[in-house]
Amino acid sequence: MVLASGPPLVSQGELSGLLLVDKPQGPTSHDLVRAVRKISGQRGVGHVGALDPLATGLMGLLLGPATRLAPYLSGHDKAYLATVALGLATDTDDVTGKTLAQWAGPWPSQAAVESALASFLGPHGQRPPDFSAKKVGGQVAHERARAGRPLTLAPQMVEAFELTLLAWDPPTAVFRATVSAGFYVRSLARDLGLALSLGGGALQKLRRDRIGEFVLAPGQGLPETRAELAARLLTPREALSSWPEVEVTASQAQTIAHGGGINLPAWPLGVSPAVASTPSQERAAASLGPIPPLDESFGESLGEASLSPSPRPLAKWAGLVKIIEPHGQLLAIGRLEPRQGRGQPPGPFLRPSRVFRSPKSD
Repeated sequence: MVLASGPPLVSQGELSGLLLVDKPQGPTSHDLVRAVRKISGQRGVGHVGALDPLATGLMGLLLGPATRLAPYLSGHDKAYLATVALGLATDTDDVTGKTLAQWAGPWPSQAAVESALASFLGPHGQRPPDFSAKKVGGQVAHERARAGRPLTLAPQMVEAFELTLLAWDPPTAVFRATVSAGFYVRSLARDLGLALSLGGGALQKLRRDRIGEFVLAPGQGLPETRAELAARLLTPREALSSWPEVEVTASQAQTIAHGGGINLPAWPLGVSPAVASTPSQERAAASLGPIPPLDESFGESLGEASLSPSPRPLAKWAGLVKIIEPHGQLLAIGRLEPRQGRGQPPGPFLRPSRVFRSPKSD
């Protein structure tokens, strides 16, 4: 199944790509979307990794036709520095919410806090905060919670790859966390306090300093001009820089653009026949479906989930590669598989999964 839609990912006069921004405390993620729309003069802007107003740090914003990369720029691990008030229970699971209970002591030892924190390492079920963007039966959790009728949210499977306690000065704990997509650090704050029999915990500060391979760096504030924004924009090819890629000739690009597959002389670097032949890759590519047009709600959520290329790529994208046309631009996403058929010499067959643009003509 080949999905093809929309204009090329790089259009004449239109900004298209990924912008990395250091979000300050206070604005919502959608506030940043609106600001970038105003600076760029383009409506087609959305984020691929929300942060709560309380949180700061790295966010990714897609502009123009590159918004169609959103499914490929989500679901990878993120790193945070978190400060938590243990023993403080609130309705939002952070310090901005209504206080429900507060522990007065005695307090556990640092060793006990380290042990409790370590118990959340690895895959486990996590109940999202009542004030989150989760939906049940078409109803949004934070809207119901604000109305005083919170939804019953089922635990979601998440994973913590690293949880390191940096400081414990009761009631304040500071720790580093590297976690999967869908992981709520607010939920961890709450659950850590419950695990220590302190009645709960509330997130005080949160700073995201890595999303996949992209790291927080100086000079990532909100651009002031369109020219500055354009200069900082990562191209669609760069936005998927951790992905293996295949450069094709002009004639091969025409075949790919029309949904046809091609034989390659050798397996590209970073892709093995064993990985590429996994049947789940075809299902993953086929399951994308058309990406809906942008609207006011695009990128608008309250969770700490999501974003970009990762040193720990999702299994469903393993075996997929970028297809680069002769002018160096991203043409398509494709799947590599061993050649089939009697009499075929050993080697890879490249099948497009999603075509983004028509090849550039000389």
